[in-house]
Amino acid sequence: MKEGDSVQTQVFYNRFKAAATSYRPLLSLLHQRVDIHETYTVTLEELEGFFVHLRLKLLSLPVSTHLQSIVHKDLEMSQLAPATRQASAYILEISQLERQCFEAYFELRQPQEALRSLMETIADIFYQTMRPLVLACNSIDSLREIADCLQMDVLEPQRRSSDGLVSFLGVVYRLHKDVQEKLIYRVEMYIRDDIKGYVPSSSDMDYPSMLYSCDSEANQDPDPMLGEFRKGWFPSLPRTLSILAKIYRVLEMSTFQGIAQEAVDLCMHTLKEASQVLARRSLPSSSELQAVLPLVQMMDSQLFLVKHLLLLREQVAAFECELVVSEKYFNFGNLWEALNLKLPDGILGILKPTIYQAEVDSKKDIESELKSACEALITNITAHITQPLAAMNMKIGNFLANPQVDRASLKDQSFMQEELRNVIGTFLDTVKVKVPFATAHIRLYLSTPGGTDASRSTSPILFKPVEMRLVDTWGRLEGLLEEQKFTSDELAEMGFIRPEALRELVSSLFNSVMEAPWESIVQTVAQVPRHRSSSKEAPGQPVPTSELPERKELPEAAEVEPQAVEVEESPVAAPPVPVPAAAVSEVSGEDPPVAQPMQPDR
Repeated sequence: MKEGDSVQTQVFYNRFKAAATSYRPLLSLLHQRVDIHETYTVTLEELEGFFVHLRLKLLSLPVSTHLQSIVHKDLEMSQLAPATRQASAYILEISQLERQCFEAYFELRQPQEALRSLMETIADIFYQTMRPLVLACNSIDSLREIADCLQMDVLEPQRRSSDGLVSFLGVVYRLHKDVQEKLIYRVEMYIRDDIKGYVPSSSDMDYPSMLYSCDSEANQDPDPMLGEFRKGWFPSLPRTLSILAKIYRVLEMSTFQGIAQEAVDLCMHTLKEASQVLARRSLPSSSELQAVLPLVQMMDSQLFLVKHLLLLREQVAAFECELVVSEKYFNFGNLWEALNLKLPDGILGILKPTIYQAEVDSKKDIESELKSACEALITNITAHITQPLAAMNMKIGNFLANPQVDRASLKDQSFMQEELRNVIGTFLDTVKVKVPFATAHIRLYLSTPGGTDASRSTSPILFKPVEMRLVDTWGRLEGLLEEQKFTSDELAEMGFIRPEALRELVSSLFNSVMEAPWESIVQTVAQVPRHRSSSKEAPGQPVPTSELPERKELPEAAEVEPQAVEVEESPVAAPPVPVPAAAVSEVSGEDPPVAQPMQPDR
């Protein structure tokens, strides 16, 4: 037999099994007398050890050579997992044949050191061949497939079917743990470099243009529907979801939860940073668009964050685990007291820090950030629309705050005549312009590319509090005018409409935009250009947010539609002015119809 040949059944097993019939009666007799005297046990163990020595001397080189031919040094990284599957199937077959050959000569007993040594040595040949390749492998996909192969093709089936390969499976399990450790290391490096360290380019921040423009990369995607859907996702989101889907069910659940919690937290951090970049983005200014530029900046920033947090929430829900991590930390504050000679526990009190424990729940953090973003969006949209009423409310408030004036004389003030008429007309004109404009942005951001509307369920929930706050503000103005005994004719002459009529107006404007063709939505949003024509920034140039590693190729993520979030419909106390996102109040959530999330690898 040549050195490079694999183990031949005819040569190494049939002849040995045929010869076993001549030795089996004597060996069985020794087995029957092991309890009679120690000499029989020692003799039988020596024969078993000699048999194993001969088998290993015969098999070690051919088995090792054959494994090397399967996983040779010129093997491509993409072929490592299939080669591992082939090598594991081969070594498992050899182990089973060797065990059958051993049983042909000797009866099984417990313990049986020779058989254990035989199985461990054969498995160790496999381990020593595969471990260097695992340590040299940097491909997360290959490591994941190797771990899945060892678990599903070797460990699980044999663990349930036979107890005779326990020693062999122990060595394979050790290799499986090595693969998992290398996989964890590569995943943590990926999270650090490609999620936390991702530097967005100018094209990544081209919102909202990327939501309605044709993307050549999406059109070249092997799956057109998936490529079309991924268009508009900020890259850190699909990278996070992709890496979690790859390691789900491959790592132990406790390990996966820790990695997932870290990845989701970093993903939220990158989304918030990108949202802040959009909020600070300077827009081309012109006299015609100057009034809506702050509104556009705010909506681009907050709707970007709402869109991606909705996606992240629904995708993370597909992983059946809790993203909760307990953190313990020590408080050495008593050292300061000790330095001031305050020793409540004596001298040893200096060496006894206080231990605190805190839990970080990423799913709750997503909900909190989503509610804050929604409330900030609602508050700011309402503030921009009701801005014409702000100056009038201030004058009325200042007048009524003066204790020396008669409240009933408010109607006779000069600003309550012609100026009030102008304010009412300006407010209604603003409603007719900005409600459709804001609705178009909401529908654009919360829809999938091309206008397939997941937003038909989400947008009304998000816009309803805006409508209620507008009507409530208008209703309080109506109450004030009625208190001043303005007649219906006087109100009609000033152009004032009832709150119910305003509600119907706002609702009709919103519904008309929601039913409008997709091209009309794009045209409405594109009225305000987002780029300066004289900008020196080249397409694809990184946005200077921080010094982070260079971006890498975007991994694949699965299709999901944004899910609705219900916002608390509480009236505002007064016509608001634009406020920062940090000043938002609590928003309540409601479980809407569940979208189809990405299914993790199983």
